[in-house]
Amino acid sequence: MAWRVESRTDVDRWVAHDGRQWTADDVTRLNMITLADGPQPLTPTGPVYAPKGPGDEVAEYLAAVRLVPAPQVSGEPPQVPSPPAGDDAQDVVY
Repeated sequence: MAWRVESRTDVDRWVAHDGRQWTADDVTRLNMITLADGPQPLTPTGPVYAPKGPGDEVAEYLAAVRLVPAPQVSGEPPQVPSPPAGDDAQDVVY
């Protein structure tokens, strides 16, 4: 799925995904290289999404939304899982 995350406050900050790989501005690119393959928070306080492996599009999307200031999403982003609720949230740290 192709999607793009752009900053509403800084026209120079963005991440785009063409359905196979992502590209980004120079500043965001460095942070994406460092963070995109690691666990990504589903909410600011957790829980986290654990990537299925390198190139996990959901993890890349979550990193992009986290790294681009005042993010605005266009296109068709991947389906992000909902944080667990009730008994399923027993190991979640808030």
